[in-house]
Amino acid sequence: MSAAALIEDGRIVADTVRVVKPKEPLALAGALCELVDVDPGQRHRLGLSARRRIGISACRLWVAQFEALHEGLLARVRDRGIS
Repeated sequence: MSAAALIEDGRIVADTVRVVKPKEPLALAGALCELVDVDPGQRHRLGLSARRRIGISACRLWVAQFEALHEGLLARVRDRGIS
């Protein structure tokens, strides 16, 4: 079974991707056939929406990683008594 959804901040966002269970090739084939049958304009909009959401998620991840790095460096400086 496929569903039009993307999970963002624990919420499902409709009409961005097709989700299928792992190791279910028939479900994957069905989802791909759905996308092939969708008109090109809608397929383009789905792609733009997914890329936009993935871009936002990637930025959040980069910020979190940078903050963790920054905090780690500050902790090392504090441990060495450097101010």
